[in-house]
This record gives sequence, structure tokens and C-alpha cells, in this order.
Amino acid sequence: MAHQDPGALEANGFASERAARLATLSVAAVEGAVFLCRTHRSTAPLDDVLAELRTLLSAERGLT
Repeated sequence: MAHQDPGALEANGFASERAARLATLSVAAVEGAVFLCRTHRSTAPLDDVLAELRTLLSAERGLT
């Protein structure tokens, strides 16, 4: 799996441990979406994952 750096999440107010977990989740989700994009010859899986990650991260920060 690609390197996940929680630094950007920490810089945006996430606690260190939570940032590390969210970084791992984000990388895993995007890597899975890229695989699905290739399989389905569509960018829809990546679009969906990115939209859900935005929703999740916004909710975690209390922005929704």
C-alpha cells in the first residue's frame, strides 16, 4: 500500500491517532477505487469514493 501521511489531517485539526487511521482509510479507499475504475473502464468509482471521503472528513470536523 502507498505511504499514508496523516500530517495534512493533523494540520486541519484532527488528533494524531485519528488522523493516522483516516489517512490509512483514505489511501485504501482510493487504491480500491482505482482498481474498480480500471475494471469498469469508468471514473465513477473514484468519483464516488472521493465524494464519500469529503463527506466523512467534513462530518468528522463538524462541518456538515
